[in-house]
Amino acid sequence: VATLSDHRDSVTHLQFDEAGANLLSSDPSGSIKTWGVLALDDDPVFEKRRKGVRTAIYSPDGASYVTADRKGRVHFYNLLTGDKEKELTGATPEPRVLTMSSDGRYIATGGVGNSITVWEMPLETPVDVLDGHTGEITSLVFSPDNSMLLSADKEGALMVWEIETAY
Repeated sequence: VATLSDHRDSVTHLQFDEAGANLLSSDPSGSIKTWGVLALDDDPVFEKRRKGVRTAIYSPDGASYVTADRKGRVHFYNLLTGDKEKELTGATPEPRVLTMSSDGRYIATGGVGNSITVWEMPLETPVDVLDGHTGEITSLVFSPDNSMLLSADKEGALMVWEIETAY
């Protein structure tokens, strides 16, 4: 057992890469770290602080990490160089959660605005805003076949959205 305890704020997201060798963690202060979990090393392999970032995830191909910031922007960064690859605007106001379909076709954000913004890639523009929650969106996940998006809010509601029929 190893303790990875280098964050200064509460960790809000954890995700393994596809190989299961690295773990990405992020916190509301904008701290993003990757850890080599196979080596059980408590020093981050990669560490970056991005002002205003609320959450971060790996892209499905593992070459990038994706962030959502307080201004409703989604950024893609090269994992090796840290260079910004692209930026999407028009996200949910103050996004707190972010997810990407396993095929990389869709990305979704949710947060304090009680709605979910969905983009279809590579168009890089929002294709839908999903409304229906009465509380802040706390969790988002695409189904394994990418046909559904599941969402949860602070009020305890879970919603299932059919992605293929929405567009």
